[in-house]
Order: sequence, then structure tokens, then C-alpha cells
Amino acid sequence: MRFINIFILLSILGLTGCMDTYNHRQYLLVPELSKDQVEELKQKLTIAFEPILEKHGLYRSTPNSKVEGVILYYSDGGNFGIGVGGRNTSQGVVIDITHFHPGRGETPRYSEIVEELVKTLRDLENFSYIELDYRSQIEI
Repeated sequence: MRFINIFILLSILGLTGCMDTYNHRQYLLVPELSKDQVEELKQKLTIAFEPILEKHGLYRSTPNSKVEGVILYYSDGGNFGIGVGGRNTSQGVVIDITHFHPGRGETPRYSEIVEELVKTLRDLENFSYIELDYRSQIEI
């Protein structure tokens, strides 16, 4: 009987505490842009984002997916890493902020990066943004 109780306790702990979480936030920058304006925005975003991302250990990288229209991508290179990317879509430029990590919810580091990047987006001249996916989390 004691073995069964220990097994049940370990099963509950395993199911509730040993999950992985995928966090994903998306922001659409408006208005829609011409090709020249996308290049100008890419430069603005790089100048604005790079100091923030480097402070948090993210560096310019090459995305390992085959997503089309990528204008910038930063990653910390870890298996459970944070990624920040920008891509040009038919609706406009979309900024993706993702994080896959063990545990539940958002990590403090991810939350801080999101907060700083959103403040930077708010301060961009001639652009506004729409949050497309607020606090999307998939627990695995």
C-alpha cells in the first residue's frame, strides 16, 4: 500500500511540475509598408532592439526555420531559448517573441524582454502596433 501511495504522489508531481511551456507573443506593425520602407524599418528595429537583446544575451542569428520574409532574428542559441524575430507578411511586419522552457508560465527574463521590446515598439515614430496573440502559452 505504501508503494502505491508513493507512486501516486510521484505521478502527481510529475504531471504538475514537470511540464514544458511554449510562450509566444506577436505584434503587427501598421501601416503596411513598401519594400523600401521595410528595409528602413529593419534598420530602425535593429538599432532599437539590439542593445536590449544583447543585454539579455540574445544575438543576431540565422533562423533555423524556412519562414519567408524574415527581416531580423535574434536568439540566445539555447535549446530552451528565447527568440525574437521580425518578418514581412502580406498583412505587414510581424514581430515574434518566443520562448520554450521547462516549467509553467513565463520566466522573469522573458517577461522583462517582452516589456522592454513593447516599450520600444510604442516609441517607434510613424508606426503603431497591434498585439496579435496575448500571452499564448502551450503546456507540453
